[in-house]
Amino acid sequence: MRGECCQFIGMGAGSVYALLFLSKGTDEVAVIHFMHSVWACIVQVVNSQNAGLLPFLPAAADEYDPVSGAKLKPFLLLVGCQAVLYVAAFLLSRGNGRVAKSKDA
Repeated sequence: MRGECCQFIGMGAGSVYALLFLSKGTDEVAVIHFMHSVWACIVQVVNSQNAGLLPFLPAAADEYDPVSGAKLKPFLLLVGCQAVLYVAAFLLSRGNGRVAKSKDA
């Protein structure tokens, strides 16, 4: 759990840096969107398995009973929405070069 919290703090700090100092909607921030996309997709798959929604994968850990699995379903909706937004942001950002700033200001 502590490792996950450290990861979230690191991802959040990188996101704040990108928000403040990088050019919006460009290749510079595409890597941040990609990082979040990968995270959200993996979390979605792992928690879907733990909720019992992916029966074709090996059984989830013993501590996830049907009651615990049912509690994950609202979280899956939230993370699924995040994953869609992150992937869309990545696809819209990648391939866009940095906008040159005019010196005639």
